[in-house]
Amino acid sequence: MKNITRNAEQVTVAVVILGLILRLLEIELADTILMIGLLTLSFVYLMFGMLAINNNLQYLPIAQTGDTLTTVAKMISGLCGLAMSIAAIGIMFRILHWPSWQFMLMTGVVACAVCLLLCYLVVRPQHEKLASFLNYRMVMMLGMSLLLMYSSL
Repeated sequence: MKNITRNAEQVTVAVVILGLILRLLEIELADTILMIGLLTLSFVYLMFGMLAINNNLQYLPIAQTGDTLTTVAKMISGLCGLAMSIAAIGIMFRILHWPSWQFMLMTGVVACAVCLLLCYLVVRPQHEKLASFLNYRMVMMLGMSLLLMYSSL
């Protein structure tokens, strides 16, 4: 079962990359593909957080049998999923040049930075695999958001 979430993430990232390539080639359907990919990626990251809150770790790629999370780790994991989801939507706003992209991107950057710090300080000592799983993804979303914030697309 844990391959489902990993495969869903990989497929949506591939769709986003395909949308970006088509956008560079100025093909008409590119914005739609990019929007579908980023919204699906946003949903997948939100699902990661909700699975951790409900202690359904068997669906996450980092699961081991008998794993349980503390209440604080559950809340921080859910917050991390929400932060990555907001960052993905902010990236979509920026790439598609929608109004108020600055607000969405800044909200995603701040949320990912706070969650990265909380995950590193609170979750990592108790659940190292979960923390590294979330931190890797948050660093990627944070990096893409910051790169897009200061680029001139």
